[in-house]
Formats: sequence, C-alpha cells, structure tokens
Amino acid sequence: MLSHPLVIFSQSIMGLALLLVLGLPIGLALLRCLEPEQKFSSTILLAPMAGLLCLMLLIASSVLIFGGFTISACFFLILIAEIISIRFLLKVPFEVEIDDSFLKQKMTRISIALVIILSLLPIYLFKVPNGVDWIGFSSLTNLYATTGSTQIPSPNIGYWTYPPAFPATAALLQVALSLPASDAVHLLGRISLMFLLLALMGLAQRWNAGVETLIAMALGFGLFVKVHDSGYPTLVSQFIVIIGLLILTSKKQNKIILGLLILFGGLIHPSGSLILVALVLSEIILNKYNNGAFRHEDKVFLVFFIVAVLFASILSPEGVAIQSEYGWQGGSPLILFAGPLLLALAAWSSWQFKEQEISRQLSTWILILWLMTFIHFLAGFESFSLLSLISLSLYSMGVYAFHIPFALAAGILLAQIPEKKTLPQYLPRTATILAFTFLLIGQSALLLLSSHQEMLLKNNGDDAILEHLESLPEGTIIYTEQAHWGFIIEAPKNVHLTSYPNLGLLTEEYSIQDGATSAIRADDGIALKNMGIRYALSSPMGLLGANLIESKWWQILAEENGAKLWQLSNNSNQEQRGFAIAPQQNDCIDECTWRPDPWEDHRWWGHQQLSDNRAFLSEGGVSWDTPLLENMQSKAGSIELFFDAPQGLELTFHVNEQFVKQNTNGGFETIRMDIDAFENHLIFTIEIENGGSRWLNPRGLTERGAPLFDIDGVTIHYVEVRQAGMMQTIN
Repeated sequence: MLSHPLVIFSQSIMGLALLLVLGLPIGLALLRCLEPEQKFSSTILLAPMAGLLCLMLLIASSVLIFGGFTISACFFLILIAEIISIRFLLKVPFEVEIDDSFLKQKMTRISIALVIILSLLPIYLFKVPNGVDWIGFSSLTNLYATTGSTQIPSPNIGYWTYPPAFPATAALLQVALSLPASDAVHLLGRISLMFLLLALMGLAQRWNAGVETLIAMALGFGLFVKVHDSGYPTLVSQFIVIIGLLILTSKKQNKIILGLLILFGGLIHPSGSLILVALVLSEIILNKYNNGAFRHEDKVFLVFFIVAVLFASILSPEGVAIQSEYGWQGGSPLILFAGPLLLALAAWSSWQFKEQEISRQLSTWILILWLMTFIHFLAGFESFSLLSLISLSLYSMGVYAFHIPFALAAGILLAQIPEKKTLPQYLPRTATILAFTFLLIGQSALLLLSSHQEMLLKNNGDDAILEHLESLPEGTIIYTEQAHWGFIIEAPKNVHLTSYPNLGLLTEEYSIQDGATSAIRADDGIALKNMGIRYALSSPMGLLGANLIESKWWQILAEENGAKLWQLSNNSNQEQRGFAIAPQQNDCIDECTWRPDPWEDHRWWGHQQLSDNRAFLSEGGVSWDTPLLENMQSKAGSIELFFDAPQGLELTFHVNEQFVKQNTNGGFETIRMDIDAFENHLIFTIEIENGGSRWLNPRGLTERGAPLFDIDGVTIHYVEVRQAGMMQTIN
C-alpha cells in the first residue's frame, strides 16, 4: 500500500466493514449453533473470525459450484447464508448475559487495542507484503478478479490448482474496493491475523485465560513469522483449528460440523485440516483410554476422515516425491520459532496440570503434531502420492503448527498460578513484562525494517516501466524473467508475458518460457522472432539486463530507475556494444565485506562475470578496474551502477576522473553517469558514508548469509557499461 495514511486508513476501514457486514451474522449463527451458553466476551471475540471463515468457505464454494469466480455468485451465496443466519438468530437467541466483566477489565482492553494496532501497522509501513509468497497469491487474486479463473495467461497454456478461499476472497476486496491485487492480499492477510488473535483470546477465556494466552502468544514467534513472510492462507487455515477446539471443549461436541471443517478446510489450506485432524485424534485417543470404547460420534468423525483422505488422494500430485525443503520440522525449527520461553511454559503446564482434561488434550495434540514432523525423514519417497501432498502441506510446520497449542497451555498455566500458592507467584508478572518487551523489540525492528525497502520484492522502476507497455501493439509478447520480480501481476491488456508463478499444483500444457530463455542465452534473435517475441523486460533486481546489454540483438526502448524495456532489432549488430562487470572477492578488502547474494536462490538468470556473492559496504570504499572493449574505446556512452541500500546513505561513484554523488532512497537503485569518450581502461571506485547503523535483519533467521543483527550498508550488484546509440524510442 504505502500511499497517504488517510487513504490507507479509509481502505482498511472499508475492507474491515465489508468483511464484518458480510460475515458477522453468519459467524454469530455458527457460534450459537455450536455453543449457545458461551460467555458473551468469548462470543464477541470469536465472531469476527468465525464470520470470515464462513465467508471464505462460501466464496470458495461459489468458485467450485459455478466453475469460476464471479462477484454476483459470491454475493448470491452470501445473501442466502445471511438470511438463514439472521432468521436462526432471531428464533434461537444466545442464552447469555451481556454484562461480562472480562471486557471491562483494563488488561483486556489494552490487549484488544494492541492486537488491532499491531496487526494492521505493517499496512502503513510497507508498500507491499514482505516475503515472496504474496506474488503468487496476488497473481491468482487478480486472475479471479479479471477473468474468474486460474488459467495461465497467454501465450502459455495451463492452470493452477490452489485452494480458492483466500485468493478469491481477496479478489472480492479487489473488485468491491477497487484495490490493486497486492493491496487486497495484504489487507486481507493482516485482518485475518487480527481476527485470529482476538478469537484465540475469546477461546482461552473459556478457562479464564484470555489475556494470559495472548501474553503467551507474544513469547513465541511462529505465526507472526509466517504472516510477515506473507504465508496468509496457512494463517487463515488456523481458523478451523480454533473452531475445532471450541467444538471439542463444548457440551454439544458437534462432530458433523467438525468433520465438515476438516473436509472443507482444504479450500483454505490443507495444513489447517491436518492440524485439526491431529487435534480430533487426540480427543478420540483420550476418550478411548478413559472409557475403553469408541463413541458413536467418533465413528461419525472417522467416516468424514476417510472421505477427506479419498478427496485428498484425488488431488495428490502423481510422481512427486515427499518434500523436505526445510528439513525436519520437529527439531531446531520448532525450538527457534516457538521460542524457548513459550516451549518451557507449555511443557511445565502439561506436567503441572496433567490431571485436567484440557491439559491432557493439549499435550496429546502436541505429541501427535510432533510425530507428524517425521514425515520429512521420508524425503524422496514417492510410492504413495498422499504422503507427498501431506509433506507439501506441512513443509514448514515447525514454524507455525505448535504456536497455538503451546500458547493455550502456557496461558492456562499463567492464569491458574494465583490459585496455586505452591507455584511461583512472580511468573505471570514476569511473563507479562517479557511479552511487552518482545513486542517493543519486535515493533522497533519492524519500524527499522520499513526503511529497508531493498528487502521487498518491489521496485519503483519496475512499477514505472509498466506505463511504457501501454503504447506497444496489441498482442505483443514480452519476455519476462521466471523469478519473483519478473511476475507482473497487473499487466496492460494489450501485452502477453512469458513468465508466471509456480504456485500450488501447476498443470502446464504449453510453456514458451524455456524455449525463449534458451534462445536469449544463445543470442538467437531468429528463434525469438519465430516465437513472436520482440520485447523483454528486465528488473534491477535480476540479471537479465546484464545479459541483454551484451547481446548483439537487443536495444533499449525505455528505462526507469534500472528497469528496462528492450526491443529485438531487425538485424544483429556486428559488434558488442555493452557489458556488465562487478568487483571480485580479491577486490573486496578493508571495509568491504564479501557476502552471499540473498536473492541467489530465486534467480533464473546468472552471468559469467558475476559470482553468487556481492560486495557489501557500510563505510569506506571498494575499487576495481577493467579494460574496455576495443570497439567501444573513444566513443560516447554511459555507465550505470546497480545496487541496493536502505534510505539515507551517501554514495559516491567514481569512474576514472569523473564522479557523481547520490543519497540513497531505499530499495534497488541505480546511479548513472554519461561519458563523452570512453578511455581504454576503466577504474571504478564506490565510497559510502553514513552507514553502520544497527537493525534486525529477518534474513538472519534463515540460511541466506546475512547476520541477524545487521548494519546499514550498500550491496553492489554490478556496473553496466554501454555505448551510446543503444537507446531507441517507442514509435
């Protein structure tokens, strides 16, 4: 988003109001059906999440029933559900008193206010979500909003199979509020986090542990990391886990609705259904242990479970091995993202209250979840496709799957300590202080991160260059990189792009991308013309431009802050008119640090002169030199430095006797100088001032080569040297 704060505020309010108006009556009816005698405070806190869950499932159902997304079909199903819900609520009202002291308590109001503010704050800080997954979700959202389907756009042929609930609901926001797809995805993701935390607070209040459970949540990192990394469908899938807990701890224990949640939870993300299955299995195991026999409702659930397995088997990818992208999730990922403090409190609670039914259920649930992590030890096994689907659904479960059960267990412990005089009475206060300390540190880190736009998959030049596409002929095919920065979410209707995200289960019937990439690598302009490709887009985040500048076929039509629109010439030039160069490891001395390129794993293009590492400067400088191509000597041209940096650093770029200064604006940028006549030899020097400030780099939690406690500085990607005359104008 990152437009005027008042605009963002109005969009947030309208989006929130729309979701509440459409979903709240349905959510209240669901809660009334499940637990008519529930506390008023619990109902109020659970209702927004329950409503959004029902809303998403209705929208996803409309996609399945009508064969695609249409706004009229969505509102048709929602209207029917609202009429039924309102009639039900009028006929069978809640059997609770509205006077609930919990909502009047100071800590309750502070907790609710913090949840609302901190959940929505990133919308105001970042122009797009963090992470990379939002690119795929936004692409599907825009396709739903514009075409109603998940067909891969022309010139490619194929389709995505992905749970429709989240992207289709984001598409409803996109259409109803006239938002860009990425803004709709970001807004829905942050509202979903807010509703989930409020609902967890309402659920925990059944054991008088609402505030304490939120405090325990703040001692862990898992779900917050998942949201920050834009894993929104995984977050939303936890909605059914909350409702499942509500059902299993209620008097009615409606196993039919529980089975339906597991079955239809796959319309959001299968991880939620799998976590809920583990929860229900824990309840069945405990009941069998206590009573020695299965109940009738347990048999009903098992029928639903078998149906869900058969349904999942149909969707399971054939010939795909079990994945283990991030290794075993029951070890270090679990400890790191759950947080040692939360893990210790949950373990202590499980032991201290082992005689309580809820404690035994949470402990058994956690154990089953932990046993499920062992599926990643079967990596490479592909005889049973359902296991492959499960491994894909739970590939990062150590990050998020244990956060809610740990927080509930720890919250119950903190809430009951005042009644247990034998337990340390200082612990609840200490946990509260630590939770607020973590929140303060986390939000401070988030504020610092907001000045590091280079962490985002969005560049001002990439946005600006799209305006030049509108003047191209109708039906133009443009080559774009098969990388996150190469996926154009909302391209002009007159052009077709070659690349598309790999999301969910991708069925490709025809793809032009590989053939076009091979032709560009071979500098085969004839082959590209035969494919109908005469244009290309390059981003300053990628290395496609560094390759095209050395081609004898391509010329530049337009450029915006490092992003370039290229055109294929009618004929090949006889001589190379440009090249790319970068400092090498032996050039990086003194203040210069040689770091792994953080985006290396996402790159589709490489370059023979550029390594997988980059020179990094927080202060001081780096120099290197290169001979000039003989045919470029004494000719006019330009030199452009590609780098990324946070805002506010002072960069000086020297080339022989010329230099230019620039204050960094934040993100991927370029600095350029024109040369009247190239010398035979070029000496480059880059100097940095005002760097060195500390900040918390989330890449330090991964294996991307950056320290967790990082310093401000400039990462040098490459220098582009080109001869005058490579720039053309759009006719």
